[in-house]
Amino acid sequence: MRTFNKAAITAVAATIAWAMPVGVAGAITTPFGNIDTGSLGSVGSSAPETEEPGTEVPAPRVALSKSTDLTAAGDTITVSGTGFSGAGSGLYVGLIQDSKYSATDAGAWMTTKWLKPADITGGAWTATIDIAAIKGDSNCLKNTCSIYTVAAHGSADRTQDTKTPVTFK
Repeated sequence: MRTFNKAAITAVAATIAWAMPVGVAGAITTPFGNIDTGSLGSVGSSAPETEEPGTEVPAPRVALSKSTDLTAAGDTITVSGTGFSGAGSGLYVGLIQDSKYSATDAGAWMTTKWLKPADITGGAWTATIDIAAIKGDSNCLKNTCSIYTVAAHGSADRTQDTKTPVTFK
């Protein structure tokens, strides 16, 4: 029985020693960085890391010159954005029936305007687009629709995607 206990203790100690960084009790290294358990001997701070002041990247925001009671037969609106990166191939902005939204299927868009990277200055841009409530089998009189932005030309960057609801009279 005594041999079994020593073997079990040795196995548990070896497992713990293997999981802990050498000479550091309480700090666990993972692929996501160090996790500070607050034990004696831990390294680092338990305070979250922050970016330098003033380096925060604002979230993309969109404003419309008009978003309600749009003329069903056709209306022109001004769409403005701030907080966009302007990187890559630019942005697409346009009207889509919400239930048909796709960042990659151009056929889902009722109207589209491409903003080239040069059109985005300091994260800001403005575009004028013509929209109508019905196009093909998309119908904003019977379904909810929105002005969407997406990173252009098949970009995998979804941080530039926005949705701003609109209604037609």
